[in-house]
Amino acid sequence: MLAFTVARKGYPGFARQFALVCLIVAGVALLNSAIPYLLRLAIDAIGPGSKGNAPRLALSFAFAYGVCWSTAASMEWLRNAAAASMQARCEASFRQAFHASFLRAQYAEVLRIDPGTLLSRFNRCATAFGSLTYTLFWALLPTAIQWMLACAVLARVIDPRYALAFGALMLAVFAGTVVLSRRTQGANTIVAQAADRLGSNFTERVGFVFDVKMNAAQALLAGASLTVLTVAAAALPPETA
Repeated sequence: MLAFTVARKGYPGFARQFALVCLIVAGVALLNSAIPYLLRLAIDAIGPGSKGNAPRLALSFAFAYGVCWSTAASMEWLRNAAAASMQARCEASFRQAFHASFLRAQYAEVLRIDPGTLLSRFNRCATAFGSLTYTLFWALLPTAIQWMLACAVLARVIDPRYALAFGALMLAVFAGTVVLSRRTQGANTIVAQAADRLGSNFTERVGFVFDVKMNAAQALLAGASLTVLTVAAAALPPETA
């Protein structure tokens, strides 16, 4: 909830755009679920036992299939654009909040912080909010909607027991994914620690480059100042010198 509060504080239109993206995601899920069903109706309309108006009915279902597919593809592009815009603004809000919090930190605490590790961890925190939002609301949500609609269609078209078995199998696959994710958390920690060390090393090397260039500039400035003073002293009249 704290992350949502920070995002809303730095991005006033967060709630409105978040709700809009969720509606688009739900619409895409519904359309994607209707596409195979419409294709089945179009095939059944021209299959054995079809009536006299079968060609017209099949054409209608095929037209609805094409409209659903085109609309779903267009809404996916719109969802990606809106989600990318929202995630970028949320990340900017997190950076602004971080900068404001960092300015209030005590100087002694700042001296104990490694700049490379700090930037690496902050970048992960800023991107993690967008990744979690995308996974929970824009990946799992449409999957859940499609799963429920698929079970409902299977129960109506084939058999309720088949739909129940299908739903149980999908839940088992999801549970296995969750277990696998929990067992591989150690790998994520190792990757994060490696990223911290890489960021610290890179920042240190960049600092060395700035130090070298600054020392070289100071030496060049001292040499230029000495040359100017020598030329000025030589240009003065003997009695003035």
